[in-house]
Amino acid sequence: MHGKGKQSVITKAGVLLGSVFMAGSAHAGGGGGCYYSHSLENATSPCGNTAAMAPGNDTRVNLNFLLRDARGLQPVPAKPPPREWWDEYRTSHFGFGQFRRAYWSEGDAPDEPYSLFSGTRCQSLERGDAAFAAAVEAAAGVSASDRRALGAARGMLAATCEGKTSEPAGGWPALRGTTGTAREFLVYLLASNAFYGGDWDAARSRYAALASATDPWVRETAQYMLARVDINAATDGAFGRWGDFEGTTPAGREAAARAGEGFRDYLSAYPDGRYAASAQGLQRRAMWLSGQDTALALTYSALLRALDPSDPVFRQLLAETGRKWAAVDRLILAGRYAGILEQSGLDGEGFPGLLDEVDNKLIMRAQSGGELLDPLLIATWDLQHMRRWDWGDTDISEQDGLLGAADLAAQEPLFAGHEDLFGFLLASHAYYVTGDHTRVLELIPDAARQERFDALQFSRQVLRGMALARRGDRNEAGFWLDMLGGADPVLQRPLVELGLAVNYERNGKLDAVFAPDSPITDPEIRHILLRESAGPDILRATARNSRRPMDERRTALRALLWKELSRGRYADFVSDHALLAGFAKDAPQDPETYMPEQFPLDEFRSGTWSQHYRCPNVKATAATLARNPKDNSALLCLGEFYRLNGFDFYGEYYGPRSQFPETRHLGDGPEQFPGETIPRARFYEQVIADPRASADDRAYALYRAVWCYGPSGNNDCGGEDVPQSRRKAWFERLKREYAGSRWARELEYYW
Repeated sequence: MHGKGKQSVITKAGVLLGSVFMAGSAHAGGGGGCYYSHSLENATSPCGNTAAMAPGNDTRVNLNFLLRDARGLQPVPAKPPPREWWDEYRTSHFGFGQFRRAYWSEGDAPDEPYSLFSGTRCQSLERGDAAFAAAVEAAAGVSASDRRALGAARGMLAATCEGKTSEPAGGWPALRGTTGTAREFLVYLLASNAFYGGDWDAARSRYAALASATDPWVRETAQYMLARVDINAATDGAFGRWGDFEGTTPAGREAAARAGEGFRDYLSAYPDGRYAASAQGLQRRAMWLSGQDTALALTYSALLRALDPSDPVFRQLLAETGRKWAAVDRLILAGRYAGILEQSGLDGEGFPGLLDEVDNKLIMRAQSGGELLDPLLIATWDLQHMRRWDWGDTDISEQDGLLGAADLAAQEPLFAGHEDLFGFLLASHAYYVTGDHTRVLELIPDAARQERFDALQFSRQVLRGMALARRGDRNEAGFWLDMLGGADPVLQRPLVELGLAVNYERNGKLDAVFAPDSPITDPEIRHILLRESAGPDILRATARNSRRPMDERRTALRALLWKELSRGRYADFVSDHALLAGFAKDAPQDPETYMPEQFPLDEFRSGTWSQHYRCPNVKATAATLARNPKDNSALLCLGEFYRLNGFDFYGEYYGPRSQFPETRHLGDGPEQFPGETIPRARFYEQVIADPRASADDRAYALYRAVWCYGPSGNNDCGGEDVPQSRRKAWFERLKREYAGSRWARELEYYW
C-alpha cells in the first residue's frame, strides 16, 4: 500500500481404549482442498467419489463397492445420496458424508455422547456407574450401609480421572472393615482407581486377585478389565503430543500380546458376555499394537465378507499365510466372532465404523498390497497407490509412492478366482499411471450392453469408455448410449450421461443434449452446459420451453442475459429482457446458505445501485449502449452493475477445471456463444482515454480504476493486471487534475 494449566494424568495414549476403535481415515479421500470434479477421470478428486471405482475415490468407497459385489448385493443405494445446500444439482459425484447417509442414514462418524472424559480411558467411567450400582444392588450379602459406602466410593473415581488425587493410603476409610462380597466390590474399586490413574501394576494385581470372586459381575468384569489394563499399557509412549500414532515400544508390543490373550480368554469364558463386543474390537487393537498384521488382515477379511469360519474361501486365505496364527485359530475358527459376523451386514449401522477401522488400521499402514492377503483389500490398496496429484503429467510413469507396474504384475497369483478384478487393476494402472490407453482397450473387452452392472463390471466399462475418448474413437458416443440401458439410475446413469455429454460437447453436438428426446436427463449436466457452453439459440429456446423444469429455464435465461450483457450484445439483451416477464420474482434467500448455483434473476430486473453515482436500471443502461457503445455514463453504470451485483467473476466459481489441465471436464469444450467477456476494468480505461468524457465521469473512472486493486493489491475487476506504476499514475492524475472532486478527496492510497 502506498500514499498515506495443570496436565491431567489421562493422556492422549488412552484414546478410544474403552470400545472398538473406529477413527476416520485421514488419507482415505485424499488431502488438500475439497472440491468436486465434473469429469469421469478420477486420478484424485477430494470429496468427488463416483460409482466407478478409481484411484481418486475414497478407499472406503472402493472397498464398499467390492464387498457388495462379493455378497451379491446391489452396488448402489436405493436412493441418491442426500444433497447439501451447495450440491443442488450434483448427482454424478458425492462426498463421503453423503455416501454414508445414502447407505447407512448417517453422515460423518456419529459423535459419542458428551463426556468430560471422552477420548481417554476414563470414557468408560460414567457409563459404568449405573452398571456398578445395579451389580451392588443385586449382590447377595451386601448390607444397605455397605451399598451406600460403595456408591460413595465409586463417585471418588472421577477425581482420579480429573488428575486431582491418588489412592488414599489404606484405601477408603468408610470401607476398612468390609468383608465378603462387599470386600470384592471394594477391591474392584481399588483396581479401577489404579487403572484410571495409570498405575498398571497395581491395577493388574488387584483385578487378578478377583479371578475367583464369588460375585459373578465382579468376576466377569475383573477378567475383562485385566485385559484392558494391558491394552492401555501397550500404548504408553506410542502416541505423540497430539494423539498421532508413533509406534509401539517393545514393552508395549509385549503388553499388547498379553492383552490379546486376555481378551481371547474372556471371550472363551463369556462368548455372549457383557463386554463381548468391546473385547472383540479391543482384541483387534491388540493385534494391531502387537504387530500381528497377518492375523489382523485375516480377521478383517472374515468380518468384511461375513465369512463363516468354515467357509472354504476363508480356509484358503488362512492356508496361504503359510502358518496358523494362534490369534486366528483360537478366536475366529473357534467362532468367537459370531456376534460381530451377524452384525456386519453391509447395511447395518455398525458397518461404516468397521470400514473406518479397516482403512485406518490396516490399509493405510500396509507397505504393499500383497501383505493384505484378501484380493478385495489388495485391490483397494492398489487403487489408492495409483492416486496422482499431478494428473496430466504423462511423462512420468513411476513416481514416488505410485504402484509400479512390476509390483502390480507380481500380485497376479493372489487374484486367483478374481481375474476380472485383476484385469481392472492392470487397466487402471495403464490409464492413470502410464497413460497407455490402447492397453486399456486390450484388457477390457466391450461389454456395454448389459441388463445391469455390478460395481466391478460398471467400473471396467467406464474405464473402457474413458480410453475410447482418449483415443478419439468415433464409436465412443455409441458406447455410452449402450451403457445407459443397464446403468442403475441412482449413481451409475449420471456418470454414463456425463461421459456422453462430454463427447457431445467436445464434438459440437450440444443440440443432441437439449433435443426433446435427449438421453441426457441429469439436471447437473444440463445446468453446467447451459452455463458454460450453450449458444444463444439453445439458451433462448430452453428459457421459453414451458415443458422443462423451472430451475433449468432460470439457469438458461440467466446465462443468456449475462452473456449478452457482458459480451456487448446490448440490443439482444434488451430484446431478451422481455422473457423475464414469464418468471416469478426470486424467493428470499438465506444469506448463510445462498450460493450462486441458485441463479437469481432479479438483478436483471432492478439490481443494486450506488447512491453516489446515479444510474438507471440495467435494461435502460443496455438500451443506451445499444444506441452508442461508447456512451461513457452508460459504461460506468454497467461497471456499477457488475461491481454491486457480484458479476465481476461470474462463472469462475463453478469448479477448478484448470486444476488438472489434461483432464476432460464437462464445460471445457468449445463455447458456442459468440464473443468474449468484457471485464469491468476495460470500461474505466475506455472512459479515462476518451477526450470527450466529462470531468466527473473521468474522475470517477480514475477512482474506480485504482480501487480495482484496493485494499488487497489484487485485481477485482477482471482482465489483465495493470502494473503498479500505472495505478500510481491514475492516482496522481486524479489528485492533480480533479482535486476538487469528491473522488479525489476520498481516495487516499493506490495499491
